[in-house]
Amino acid sequence: MDIIKIQKDYEWVLKVLISSINESQIKTTDRLFNNFINKWSEELSEERKQTFFSNYRKYKSSRTITLRKVW
Repeated sequence: MDIIKIQKDYEWVLKVLISSINESQIKTTDRLFNNFINKWSEELSEERKQTFFSNYRKYKSSRTITLRKVW
């Protein structure tokens, strides 16, 4: 398993999410995240996938709330 590549890919997805400025971009980030999971699904345990999902949802929720406050 290439943990460094997996982590870098995940960090890139989070960077895109955090830089999103509208809900359409957040939806695009959802697709990026799903592609990330699909790309590494053979390498990741179910537990690790759930950790990524949970963490991603927290970041997404936080970003969505922040954007709604701005608008």
